[in-house]
Amino acid sequence: MSSPDGSAIAIGAQNLMFDTEVITLKAGAETMINFENRDVLSVRHNVAVYTDESATKAVFQGEIIPGGTSIEYEFEAPDRGDCFFRCEFYPSMNGAVLVE
Repeated sequence: MSSPDGSAIAIGAQNLMFDTEVITLKAGAETMINFENRDVLSVRHNVAVYTDESATKAVFQGEIIPGGTSIEYEFEAPDRGDCFFRCEFYPSMNGAVLVE
């Protein structure tokens, strides 16, 4: 879920799924993602943002954390356009990033 100004986002991971399929960022804004891994301790997740679904050019790659923990990521949102986010451990966990 994004904040009204696109600068703060909460994302959770549980049962090898993110709790959102789309996040919205404000172009060029300092952005904070509050990420909570709700899976069991042995299941590791992160949030990484890429320019597109090929996942070849990273905008941001968050630290991988174990289940039952949370972290705050901070990064500068890219320019306007569409991007892609996913978990590095489970690439099938992914979604769209709208940068406005």
